[in-house]
Amino acid sequence: YSAEVSFAENQEEPIIEQENNGIIKCSYSMKWIKDNLDYNTLLNNFIYLFHFVDFQMRITLFSKKAELGLFESTLVTRSKHAYNTGIEFNIKKMLSDLQMVSYYQRLEELNIRLEEVIEWFFKEYLLDEFQIKNYKMNPPSTSSKYLEKCRTILPELESIIKQYNLYIEDGYINHELLQMSSNPIPYKDIKSKLEKKYIYPNYKSQEFNNIDYYFFSDQCMLSYRKDEDDKYNSFYELLLHENIRLSDYADYNKQDIDYLLKKNYIYIDSNGFIKISNNKLITILKDLHENEVINYWKYPIFYRNEIDKIMDKKIVEAESSLLSRPEQDYFNYYLNKSSFNNSLDLRNMYVHGTQFNDDNDESVHYTNYITFLKLFILIIIKINDDLCTYDRLKFNNRS
Repeated sequence: YSAEVSFAENQEEPIIEQENNGIIKCSYSMKWIKDNLDYNTLLNNFIYLFHFVDFQMRITLFSKKAELGLFESTLVTRSKHAYNTGIEFNIKKMLSDLQMVSYYQRLEELNIRLEEVIEWFFKEYLLDEFQIKNYKMNPPSTSSKYLEKCRTILPELESIIKQYNLYIEDGYINHELLQMSSNPIPYKDIKSKLEKKYIYPNYKSQEFNNIDYYFFSDQCMLSYRKDEDDKYNSFYELLLHENIRLSDYADYNKQDIDYLLKKNYIYIDSNGFIKISNNKLITILKDLHENEVINYWKYPIFYRNEIDKIMDKKIVEAESSLLSRPEQDYFNYYLNKSSFNNSLDLRNMYVHGTQFNDDNDESVHYTNYITFLKLFILIIIKINDDLCTYDRLKFNNRS
C-alpha cells in the first residue's frame, strides 16, 4: 500500500481522489488554493479537501477496531496496553503526513506561514466570531531550527487547551489563573460547551454486544444462508441486498433469529421476508460499530430520540468532552505514555530533552514538527465545531 499527494497548477476540481489496489492518489488544485487564500478557507481545506474529520467532525485519523483485519485483530501479537496501529491506520497516517508536508510547503511558496494562520484563529477569529478575548498563542519564529520549533510549539499546544478549559469554566480567560497551573491537562479532561456530546457503546451491556455481533460482525453466521453462496460481510448487508426468509437458515441459526425477533430488531413481513424493524436505530448502531463514537448533536432530532431510548436502556452511554475517547487515545499515542506502552511519547521527549540533538537529525525534528502542526489543526477544528454547534443550538432554542 502507498499514498501519493500532488498539487496541480491547472486542475479545475479542488480535489481528485483515486484508489486502486491499495494505492491512494490525491491531487489538489493549486488554482483553487490561490483563489481562496483567506485564512478561514485555508483552515477549512483540512476538513473539505484533506478530510481530517468527517461530517460529524470526528477525527478520521485514529485507529478503529472495525478497520482491523482478521489477521491484525486475532493473530498479531501485541501488548494489552498497546495502541493498535494496523494497515488502515498506517495508510491514514501516511496520507495525512504527505498532505501536511505538501500543503505547508505550497503555502510557504505563497508567502503564507501555516503558523500565522493558526495564530490568527486564536487571536482574531475567536474574538470576531465568538467574542472570546485574550486568547494568546505565540508560534515559533521563522528563523529557528526545527528542534527549537518543536520545543516551542508543544507548550503552546498545552496553553491553548488550558485557555479553552478556562473559557468553558468561567466564560472568559484569566491569564493569572492560567499561570498558576504548570501541569498539562489530560486530553480526556478538555471540556466542551455541549452536554451529552458523544455517545459510546456500552460494552458492559450484553444486548449491545449481541446486536453488534449479529448485525455487523463478519464472523456471525447470520450473514450466510444454507445452500447459498452469499458474499456479504454481515447480516445487515445481507438484509439490505437480499430477500431473506426464516427457512433460508439452518436450524442452528434459528436461536439467533428468535433473539432478534423477540427483541424487536427484526420482523417477518406479510411475504415472509425478514426485515429490519427500526432502520434509524440500526443506522445509529452501525455508526457506532464502524466509528466507536457518534456526535449526538450532529444527528437530526428524530435520530436523537432513538439515541435517548437506547441510553435509557443502558445500551449506550454519553459523555461530554472536547475530544472523544478515540480522539483522546490518538493524541496520547503521539504525545505521552499515559495510556499506551508503544506511544511515540513525542511531547515528553522534547519537554525533558531526550530527543535527538545531532544536527544531522534535523529531518527527524521536521517530521515531528509537522505532526505537532497536524495535532494543532485538529484541536482548532474541534474547538471551532464545539463553539459553532453550541451557538447553533442556542439560536434554535430561541427560535
